[in-house]
Formats: sequence, structure tokens, C-alpha cells
Amino acid sequence: MKKRKSSLAAGLLWLCAFPAHAAIIHLSGATVDFFYDDSQPGMAVYGTLSAVGDSIFATPTGFLASATNGASDSINPIGTVTVVARSGYRFDSVLVAQQGDYSLSDPGSSVGVTASLTVSDNTSPVPLAPIQSNLTSSSDFTLADGALHEWQSSVTTDLSMASWQGVTSIDLTLDSLLSATASASGAAAIQAKFVGGGLVTINTTPVPLPASLWLFATGLALLGRCLKTNAGA
Repeated sequence: MKKRKSSLAAGLLWLCAFPAHAAIIHLSGATVDFFYDDSQPGMAVYGTLSAVGDSIFATPTGFLASATNGASDSINPIGTVTVVARSGYRFDSVLVAQQGDYSLSDPGSSVGVTASLTVSDNTSPVPLAPIQSNLTSSSDFTLADGALHEWQSSVTTDLSMASWQGVTSIDLTLDSLLSATASASGAAAIQAKFVGGGLVTINTTPVPLPASLWLFATGLALLGRCLKTNAGA
């Protein structure tokens, strides 16, 4: 119960930073709690987010850029999710991924995706500098046969460094741009179908007890053994 109270207290402090009209959604993870403002303009594209374990994700239907006959189209939602680690845990790393499909009618048409993840410190009195990383993709977006082809992009941000070990609340901001340009008589389309700010997995590590507490616990165990032995005698 103590751990749960600590988590809720941190979440309530975070909520106080938002205007009263903000629609704050709270999702419980395994060792973290997720919070996001549902009224963010970018969140409308992602739709309703879900949490499983320490992952948060969405399966949007309107995250799409599509163009025909010499036109261009793009979509660029930006969304932020706050993650609060529960008492006894700290952040180790963050993985963000996007998946979807694209189609090109001819080599003169093109699609593309660029995305970045920014991890910001919400804990320290003087916040650490945010960490910004670009998502990378192995897809080449050159298959121009009119069929649907899958694409994906991802990035992992390491938070295990000593400077971040005391950080228990972070903001994850995903800035993702999909673009499509069609040739004069062609068609191009690209869609993200699995996003949660991408697929976000928070790896948390139990905070080790200080050496003095381990010695104290060991001393209690030895004392208990001695008392048991003397009682038996």
C-alpha cells in the first residue's frame, strides 16, 4: 500500500501542473503509471491509448498521409505522455516504435517518415537536459507496385546513467511526420497503424538497498539464529 500511495502522490503533483479543463487520462502499468492530456491536439490522431505491463500503445486509424495526381500530403501529430515510476523502481531505458504500411503506384511517387523522441526530466529541482533521439527505419520506401508494404521505425533511449538514477517522473514526447507525394498521374499513401507515442516499453529496475541496510538485515538474521540456538539449549 505504501508503494501505491507514493505513486499516486507523484501523479497528483503532476496533475496540479495542468489547467482544470485538461482531460487527464491515467493508465496503470506494472511498475509505472502513465498520464496524458487527452485534449492535446496531437492525441486526436492516436485515439485512445492502452497500457499492458509497462507498455503504452495505440492503434490509430487516421494517422495517414495520402496524395494523388501531383499533390502532396503530410500529417505531423505531436503527443506527450508522462510516466511516473512507482516507489522502489527507477527508469532503465525507453523503447519507442512505430509500424504501418505504404503504397506507391509508380517510381515517380514517394512517401517518407521522420520521427523523434524527447525524454524530459520531471523530477529534479533543476531538470536534466532533455534527451532527443531520432527513430530509424530499415524500410526503403521504394517498392512502387501499387501494393501495400510494411514499414517500421524505432529508437531506444538509455536512462541507466548515474545522472538519471534519481529521476522517477519523465515526459515522453513523440514528434512524428508522415509525408506522401504523388507523380502527375500517380498515387502515394503511408499510414501508421501501431503507435503509442510509438510502442513505449519502460524498463524499470528495483532500487538496490543501501549497504548499511543490507548489513542491518544480516545482523538481524544472525541475531535471530543465535536466539533460536540458545532457546533450544
